[in-house]
Amino acid sequence: MTSSSGALPLTFHPQNMSQLVALHLARRFDDLKRLPQYLDIFERHPLPEVISAAKDAHAAAEVGSERAGDIFLRRLGEGRPL
Repeated sequence: MTSSSGALPLTFHPQNMSQLVALHLARRFDDLKRLPQYLDIFERHPLPEVISAAKDAHAAAEVGSERAGDIFLRRLGEGRPL
């Protein structure tokens, strides 16, 4: 069964550690609707860079009004609209 957009199954089962971490991060940022972008980022960027961007996004969201997911995706050049 697929989602209405056909992009990902409604129940996504990570196949490797990078996909598991991407799923966890999208959940943590309450941003599952953009999970495909998170998965893409984890495929194209080194893990230390992704973790650093996630930490920075979380910290920035704590002091600002912008969502952590928006900050994270923008930092890694993936702020494309759905």
